[in-house]
Amino acid sequence: MRVVVSQLPAVGVPVRVGADVPWAAHAVAGALEQPAGLAFHFDLRVDAAAGGARVHGDGEVAHDATCDRCGAPVRCTLGGAVDLLYVPDPGSDAESRDASGSAAAGERALSGDQLDVGFLEAGGILELGAALAEQVVLWAPMRILCTDEGVRPSSGAGCAPRPPAPGDAGPAPGRTRPFAGLRLPE
Repeated sequence: MRVVVSQLPAVGVPVRVGADVPWAAHAVAGALEQPAGLAFHFDLRVDAAAGGARVHGDGEVAHDATCDRCGAPVRCTLGGAVDLLYVPDPGSDAESRDASGSAAAGERALSGDQLDVGFLEAGGILELGAALAEQVVLWAPMRILCTDEGVRPSSGAGCAPRPPAPGDAGPAPGRTRPFAGLRLPE
């Protein structure tokens, strides 16, 4: 779904999407690398803000995965508040491209206040599917473990605790340490 920021009404635009909306399903599935058992819902509002658009509300995404520690099948649930800000791309006009001429094609230097925002497409267009994908990636953990919050093992039991690594117990009974007295020449 494409939103033209200059045409946003003063009260904003409510957006409710779930897995039955094709563009949203494509965006969320792509962000999670095509998971099985995908279910989600987002209740959002898109408002004009700071010369761009603010996407805020809440959502929840659930999908089937495997535990990265034990390999057991799990159901992973991600979600919470959504608050994303998109502003016009400062590198899209010729003046800023000339100012940052040392940057390679497609690259630009960002100031500190630009590090926590996203950028609108050319023409002041917000691709809402990209915003959904970005939020899902922000929620997603680096690894999925049975013991993590929001992860429910399908079998009902979590990862079995691993026994502590054994210390050096010395040589096996009946064996010697043939190199124990070996010294390197000085």
